[in-house]
Amino acid sequence: MVVFVCGKPDSGKSLYAEKRAAELACGRLYYIATMKVYDEAGRARIEKHVKQREGKGFITIERYTGIDTVTEEMEAPGDSTALLECISNLVGNEMYEVPGRSVPGEAEIEAFAERLLEDIKKLAAGVANLVIVSTVYDETDSSYDEDTRCYIRTIHTLNRRLSELAEERVCMEERTGGI
Repeated sequence: MVVFVCGKPDSGKSLYAEKRAAELACGRLYYIATMKVYDEAGRARIEKHVKQREGKGFITIERYTGIDTVTEEMEAPGDSTALLECISNLVGNEMYEVPGRSVPGEAEIEAFAERLLEDIKKLAAGVANLVIVSTVYDETDSSYDEDTRCYIRTIHTLNRRLSELAEERVCMEERTGGI
């Protein structure tokens, strides 16, 4: 089972995804964290997520890139449920943290998103259930520079493909004060 949960920042998508992963849980319950700490705001956000997961049985794996091989770090992945949090962080890491890779231009967005989709499909094939969390940004905001616009378009392209891949889709439309 693949579940895709998307929404605006602070829409409650993480809480929903954690609950849904726990409902689907068979075997081990993994939380694949893709957010790297760059500043105090990021550290606070991660701490908030960690506290939110306390007592829910998640085993956390931090993986910033190369999501296709994360099952190698899992015990009995085929009998496990994994929550992949969050596509926007994964896309940024793949764009900016992988040596020799650069931000895709407009012409490369489709191919870049397709490569990441293939990595996520490999992860999904290796676990019993996969819950995927992603953020939705305003693509029409003209205040973004060209790199940021390409980053956002890449996320949205990948989100569309993940929505097609998923058997279950949930879009958190309104801000709820969640994480």
